[in-house]
Amino acid sequence: MLLRPLALASAAVMLAAVPAVPASAASTTIAVRDDYFRPRVKTVARGTRVIWVNRGEDPHTVTTRRWSVVLSPGERYARGVRRGFRYRCRYHDGMTGRIVVG
Repeated sequence: MLLRPLALASAAVMLAAVPAVPASAASTTIAVRDDYFRPRVKTVARGTRVIWVNRGEDPHTVTTRRWSVVLSPGERYARGVRRGFRYRCRYHDGMTGRIVVG
């Protein structure tokens, strides 16, 4: 009987130590299709987690001036954004997108 109150007290201490998820931890998805991103331009709040998902049949990249990632069909990539940027697919000319933070 003495163990039960002790276990509850330990659980309460452990729960208090877990940080809360900030309200600004929103996310949004951008579909990577064959030859285009949908939506092409996406406006998000600072700190939003942007998730690119390759829903096409071909591999594509999400490439900026600072980083690049290759996505095979069905793969996804997530990144928190602080500022806007443009991106493109290195494999397909004219396949471009833009994140606007506002």
